[in-house]
Amino acid sequence: MSEVTPQDVRWGGLETVLEPGSLSRARIRDLGSGLRFPLVDFEPELAPTFYDAVPFDFSRLSEWRPAPVLEATLARQPEGQRRLDAGCGAGRNVPCLLRGTEHVVVLDLSLQSLAHVASRFAVRPARGSVLRMPFADGSFDFVVCDGVAHHTPDPAGAIRQSARVTRPGGRLYVAVYRSGTVYQGLCTYLGGLLRAGRRLEHRRLSDVIDRLAFAGYRVATRLLKPGRSGHEAALRTIYEDYFQTPVASFHSEAWLTTTLERCGMEVEQLEPCGNVWSVIARRTTASGDRSARG
Repeated sequence: MSEVTPQDVRWGGLETVLEPGSLSRARIRDLGSGLRFPLVDFEPELAPTFYDAVPFDFSRLSEWRPAPVLEATLARQPEGQRRLDAGCGAGRNVPCLLRGTEHVVVLDLSLQSLAHVASRFAVRPARGSVLRMPFADGSFDFVVCDGVAHHTPDPAGAIRQSARVTRPGGRLYVAVYRSGTVYQGLCTYLGGLLRAGRRLEHRRLSDVIDRLAFAGYRVATRLLKPGRSGHEAALRTIYEDYFQTPVASFHSEAWLTTTLERCGMEVEQLEPCGNVWSVIARRTTASGDRSARG
């Protein structure tokens, strides 16, 4: 595999955010989706992920908006910022991140998710892990890590990396699952049973369990959130994320604030938002500070 150079990347000047040496194993992916900027794959050896099999897609769910605290904070930011969506998924935060700037990088481990986002928006797509981001210290003015850290084996590490690439004085938005919620119980116990059912060697029985479970979720959604009931494909992706995702962790307010403070972040706003904590934090230490390194 030949080495990828910054000249190959051509992200309109934003290739300068890449960490020195990060391109040594990277490759350019041609997904045939008419991307404005090349998709740089920093994990070329990685097998397809859970979200490649079940790409998350909110594009048909008009009621699924970015968290109010994120929208409000971005509205107050100066124009022309460099921004990163670390773990962009289907890109529900991307329209908000693009307001007032053209300089947005999206990072995800799922090629399918990245292709979906980059085909809809003029963003710089990179395939990589939030646990080892290929970006230099302090590269971005605003970083979003929304609903991502709790799906990794090292949530604190994901937050450390997000803080590391935030410039001093810049801001980081983090959302992680709250502990002690009804969803925690559903994900742990009901989700555990459903994930075990999908692993059954008897494929026909596994499929029956899965169909029944999804039918039950669809009925519950129709009763509790009727705005989603007509979006079958989108509803399926939400079911998969809520109950079939292989890794999910839940965290207290104290854990979250302590983790951010250890990364050189000052918490400015923290509030519960549904099943998650939504946090805006400002970077107070220099970008090379050891406390922010994973």
